[in-house]
Amino acid sequence: LNEMSTVIEYRAPSKEMEDMPGKGVPSSESDAEAQASLVSHVAPLAYGTKGGKDRTAELVSQAISTGFRVIVTGGHHQAHNESGVGIGWKSSGIPREQLFLQTCFVPWGSPNDFQRQPTDPKEPPKTIEEEVHLSIKTSLENLQTSFLNAYIFHNFRAKLYDYNEIMR
Repeated sequence: LNEMSTVIEYRAPSKEMEDMPGKGVPSSESDAEAQASLVSHVAPLAYGTKGGKDRTAELVSQAISTGFRVIVTGGHHQAHNESGVGIGWKSSGIPREQLFLQTCFVPWGSPNDFQRQPTDPKEPPKTIEEEVHLSIKTSLENLQTSFLNAYIFHNFRAKLYDYNEIMR
């Protein structure tokens, strides 16, 4: 669809991962059925939005119209336009339940990656836990959805954080 897109392979979670408390387990039986249906119908490729800039909404809508159902983006990441993804999937006419939206968390101040959002508070969050909560809230707003299918911790250039602190 565009030369700056990223295509990745998507693999459904393993049975072991689904059985772990809080890890990939839908919150209700109807959620579980919808997620099982989605995963069984998802093509093995994802449409990545890196570099789409002002054309992201148009490109995401085109990707969905050609059959992509997994969309990968990044909140607070300077190379992604997460709001454009929200506009694009909404304009596609495909119900949200038929899409798999994945975004990522970029720690505040990460060199070369982090970008403030217009809705961010003036003062940065004090803890990594607060950063994660703010990032999820912002992604939900940007993507115009009430849930995320996957949330990735994008941290390869930043300092390491304690797993338990991030997961709170």
